Amino acid sequence: QRIAGVRFDYPPNSYRLVACGMGPEPLATVFRFLAQDYRYWSGGLPDLTLWKEGGARFSEVKGPGDSLSTKQWFWLGQLKKAGVDVELCAVQAPKLPSKG
Repeated sequence: QRIAGVRFDYPPNSYRLVACGMGPEPLATVFRFLAQDYRYWSGGLPDLTLWKEGGARFSEVKGPGDSLSTKQWFWLGQLKKAGVDVELCAVQAPKLPSKG
């Protein structure tokens, strides 16, 4: 059986670790927006969810010339307001040595 937005290839304990790492208020914030309009609000969620026992962080990754969308700004603000550790990671192309 398939549930929109849920991947089943993670170890079963992973979802519990993320939920516990986020805490109840941030988790309620995410679920509230997704329950209101999943199709709309599922876009713009941060690219990465990083977690370990007792903590979770959301990271949005942007490459050269890329910028945050309105929904991405919204999500980062709402998550931060709810007490979630959020970050914006700027990825840059490596500088290759010149030939010559």
